[in-house]
Amino acid sequence: MVINISVTITYRNLYWSKYTPYQQLLYDRIKSYREDFVSPKRWFEIRKILTSEGLKSPLGKTLGNNHIMSIYKKGKIREDRLNSEVKVKKSLDIIEYDSDQITILD
Repeated sequence: MVINISVTITYRNLYWSKYTPYQQLLYDRIKSYREDFVSPKRWFEIRKILTSEGLKSPLGKTLGNNHIMSIYKKGKIREDRLNSEVKVKKSLDIIEYDSDQITILD
């Protein structure tokens, strides 16, 4: 009796991070100013636009250039992770032989 079992599991190595709607709004706005224009806006220009509209950091502080860069950088990493293809593939092969097929060498 020979049993050959092959199991392959393919999945995305993905963990969901909790992004509030406000964090998503900030990221989308910063991304649009940084990427969607013919000439991208600089960090301090984006900060000026957002602070003039009364927007603050997710923790309620006044936005600085470092906040704008950080929100953009972390948002891009998150976006790339969520849109990624299958990255993890696990395989397991099990072969079982009958006792009359096995020779023991001493």
